[in-house]
Amino acid sequence: MHKWAWPFMQPVDVEGLGLHDYYQVIDKPMDFSTIKNLMEARDGTGYKNVREMCADVRLVFKNAMKYNDAKSDVHVMTKTLLGKFEEKWLILLPKVTEEVTSYLVILVNDYTMVL
Repeated sequence: MHKWAWPFMQPVDVEGLGLHDYYQVIDKPMDFSTIKNLMEARDGTGYKNVREMCADVRLVFKNAMKYNDAKSDVHVMTKTLLGKFEEKWLILLPKVTEEVTSYLVILVNDYTMVL
């Protein structure tokens, strides 16, 4: 896992961090543990295709940049990790098809371990 990925691994602890306006600013919270759970879901509640998963990865970063000031450490970390994700996505994109969900595991596992 990349040393800067820690803020995104679990849902934001809104109460613990005293972020009283978080849900007024962020419409759909997202984090990597939720993404992993959706990837592993076998009951029909998970992702239907790779693009859904990628949209949620981007949502993790979009939310962090929206909530945190552009000069904050979290915002800077977010922009860096989003750039790394997009680089890896472009490399994997030719190998991925809408029907192949096994690449979801490869993408996220590689992403969280290599970043």
